[in-house]
Amino acid sequence: MKKYLDDLSSDDWKTLSEAYAHDAQSFFSQEKAFDYDAQQRTVDLLKNMEIPEKGVPFEQVRTLITQDVLPGSIHQHARGYLAFPDKGSFASAQYASILADAINQNVIADDKSAPTGTYLETALIHWMRKLVGYIAETTPYPASALELGGAFVTGGVLANSIGLLGARQARFPETKTKGMASLQKSPKIIVPGQTMSHYSHFGSSWWLGFGTDNVIETPCDGNGRIDQEQLEKTLLQLEQEDTPVVAVIAVMGDSRTNTLEDLPGLYAITQRHNVWLHADACHGGILMFDYSFTHEGQHILSYSDSLSFDPHKHLGVTYSNSVILFKDASHLANVGSSTDITIAYNSNDIGQITPFLGSRTLDALKFYAVLLELGTDGILSFINARKKLAKDWAKKINASTNFVTMHDPELFAVSFSIKPSKNEPANELSAKNLLLHDTLYREGELILHKFKIRDYRNRLGYGADANVMAFGSFIGFDSYTDSDLDALIQKLESTYQKLFAD
Repeated sequence: MKKYLDDLSSDDWKTLSEAYAHDAQSFFSQEKAFDYDAQQRTVDLLKNMEIPEKGVPFEQVRTLITQDVLPGSIHQHARGYLAFPDKGSFASAQYASILADAINQNVIADDKSAPTGTYLETALIHWMRKLVGYIAETTPYPASALELGGAFVTGGVLANSIGLLGARQARFPETKTKGMASLQKSPKIIVPGQTMSHYSHFGSSWWLGFGTDNVIETPCDGNGRIDQEQLEKTLLQLEQEDTPVVAVIAVMGDSRTNTLEDLPGLYAITQRHNVWLHADACHGGILMFDYSFTHEGQHILSYSDSLSFDPHKHLGVTYSNSVILFKDASHLANVGSSTDITIAYNSNDIGQITPFLGSRTLDALKFYAVLLELGTDGILSFINARKKLAKDWAKKINASTNFVTMHDPELFAVSFSIKPSKNEPANELSAKNLLLHDTLYREGELILHKFKIRDYRNRLGYGADANVMAFGSFIGFDSYTDSDLDALIQKLESTYQKLFAD
């Protein structure tokens, strides 16, 4: 096969597509979620590999990849993979992902860069702002990117960072030219209390110049939600001290339990104190398609000034596919940039409103493909099916002999633990959970997440202040049966018996 795409004959294209189809299908057909030994062999190989000096033909490139890289890769589509929800469910998204790389559009500018992709991405952002309730159904298509109020970005970490950047610019516009050193007092960011926030909340506070010492963790209640009375007291105290607060971050579906915050209640508080409310809805943003989540006639997500959303988490879209949305489009426009060379000011060039990013591929095509295939009705059915799977999984865990859930599922996540035995200290239970997790990981048939979590609901009996190492799970396979869930429970129980039976 020839080396350059421009030179490929129809036979070459057929060879290329058949190679992809064969190798991808072979990977997808694996039953085990992970081959730990193959991964270790690849790591050892790469650590000792010299920089290639001589090139090899495509056929050999393919052989090296399929022999050395694919066998040790995580297989998210296996029934035993429960660690993360980011699996790219839909064939239409896979098709769009391949095609996006093939057409190689640069969604930084319109003219001579992404003359169709620009308008496709603009339409998607515009639709999402309507679904969330940031703008009215009758709001016309944006006249320029500066009126768009949202963008596709590379991951939820960046989406959250841009949301906080918009909050900083809204409160302290002078920092754009004079920097953070121009402020007389260090502004604060308020995040949910222990184990309910996300690492990006702390990371972005550092990257944006606030400093992690200025992140305040506000207490949560017995359901893992921000204690609104305590939040009000904190904001009042900071006002009395003349200490500025840039933003409160509300997590709509944290990565451990998918607990949903009371956005309308928090928004009422932040509005009273003139503080920005950012919704980290990387998980919960999919609820924009579910209008049972309303308050006083408005979608609950509209009760925020900005929100992040990861279609690659629960919408069956492949990596990476994340979105930042703003209620007021001018707040995103104010943190953008223009050179009037590559990126023309007040044009349709999306590069004006994507801080930290320059050239980007048309990842929005993947979201577009799934939206075309399912429609909003189909996405809602998909959401409800996933929610039912999570509840069924939680019921089976609670009915098992040795395991108990840490919460009742609200969305798709189910965090759980080994049941503590009588008088067993919390640190010993954590050690048992860790050992079980690592054993399962090395065996490769059942892959779970692990993390420290605060037991707000006191499911383990150590008190609501206790932190324990627990398991995280998302049902990732779309066609699970009841017997599939039973098999997973059986694997948990048999491994528990092997490790801990007297």
